[in-house]
Amino acid sequence: METVIPNREEITRAKEQSREDAQLRTYTRWINSQLKDGSPPIQINDPIQDLRNGVVLINLLHRLYGIQLPHYHMQPSSKIHALDNVVMAFNMLEQVTSTSYPFLKPANVIDGDVKMMMGMIWTLVLDSGVRKPLAVGGAAASGANTGEQSPRPLNMQSFEQTANAALLNWCQERTKGYEGVNIQNFTESFADGLAFNALLHSYDPSLVEYQMLNPASRDENLRIAFTTAEHRLGIPQLLDVSDLDGQHPIDAHSVITYVSEYVKRFEAPRSEQHRPPSPVPVPAYVAPVEVEPLSFPQPVAPPLPPRQQTQQATMGYDPYAGYQQQTPPPYGYGLTPPVGYYAPPAYHPQPPVHQQAPQGQGVNLYDHRKPKGGIGRRLVEKTYLWGKN
Repeated sequence: METVIPNREEITRAKEQSREDAQLRTYTRWINSQLKDGSPPIQINDPIQDLRNGVVLINLLHRLYGIQLPHYHMQPSSKIHALDNVVMAFNMLEQVTSTSYPFLKPANVIDGDVKMMMGMIWTLVLDSGVRKPLAVGGAAASGANTGEQSPRPLNMQSFEQTANAALLNWCQERTKGYEGVNIQNFTESFADGLAFNALLHSYDPSLVEYQMLNPASRDENLRIAFTTAEHRLGIPQLLDVSDLDGQHPIDAHSVITYVSEYVKRFEAPRSEQHRPPSPVPVPAYVAPVEVEPLSFPQPVAPPLPPRQQTQQATMGYDPYAGYQQQTPPPYGYGLTPPVGYYAPPAYHPQPPVHQQAPQGQGVNLYDHRKPKGGIGRRLVEKTYLWGKN
C-alpha cells in the first residue's frame, strides 16, 4: 500500500486550522467568563455567529469597561437592527480603546468575517487584560478613559508588540528566582505547567506547594494550576491540558488570553478582589450520643362549669318572644295605622313563659284593606301572644 505524504502546504494549512480552532475555543470561554455575571447572563457557542447582531458585543464592552449601555435592539429582527447595534458597539469601542481599527468595518461583523472578527476579539483581550491593568501605552491609553484629547491611537501591530512585551516582562518579574522557570515566550515556556504554578505561588504561597512539583509531570502540573486558579482565585479555565501537551502546535494567543486573566486578578485593587473563601475542612465522624428525651408536664385545661338548665317554651318558636303588645298610637287623616307597636322586653334572668290569650280578649285593630263593594274599614279581631313579666 502506497503511503501518501502530505506536502508542505497541507501541513501548513492543518496547523493554521488547528491554531484557529484553539483560538475560537479560548475566545468562546473568555467571552462567556466576562458575561456570566451580567444581567441577564449571556452564553455563546460560536463567537463569529453570535456577535453578528451586535447584542453580545455591546454587553461585552459594557462588562469590560463599565460603559453605560445604549438604547440598542435587544432582539434584532432584521439586518438593519443588527447594523444599528454594531454601529453603537463601534462608537463604544472608540471611547475606551487606544487602538485604531482602520480595516475593521461594521459590515465585517454583520457578514461574519472570521479573520476580522478574530482580530477584533484579540485586540479586546490585549486592551482589557494587559493595557488596562498594566497601564501600557502611557498617555495614549490614559486619555481614552479620562475624556481628554488623547494622542493619535496606536496601530494594531505596534499595540500588539507593546502589549506582548509588557506581559512577558510582567511574567518574568513575577517568576524570578523560581527553579525550572524561564519564561521567554508564550508557547514552550508554559508547556510544563511550572510557570503557571510559579505565578500562583508568587501571589499567595499557600495556594501551591511549588517545591513538591515534578517538572516531568507536565499534565499533572497543568491540572494543579488550572484547578487552583479557578477554585481558589476565580480565574476561569480558558485552556485545556491538551492545548499544551505538545501533540498540537501551542497557540500563543490562547496562552496570552489565559495569562491576561492572571494579570487582571493580581493587579486589581484589593478592594475589588473578591477572593472565594478557602474550603472549610470537614471534621472527622463522631458517633452520636444517645440522650434520654426530656419529658414535660402537659397542661390540663380547667373543667367547664355546669350548664344552667333553662325552661323550655311550651309552644313553638315565636319571633315576638319577650315583647309586650301595646295599644297603637292614634293616627290622622291619610295615615295608615300600624299593625302593632311593640316595646322592647325587660331583662329577664329566665326566659318568659308564653301562653295564648283567651278567646275573645284579643286586640281590635282596623284593617286598612277596603271591603269588596263598600267604603270604609273592616274591624278585624286578632289574637296575639301576650308576654308575661
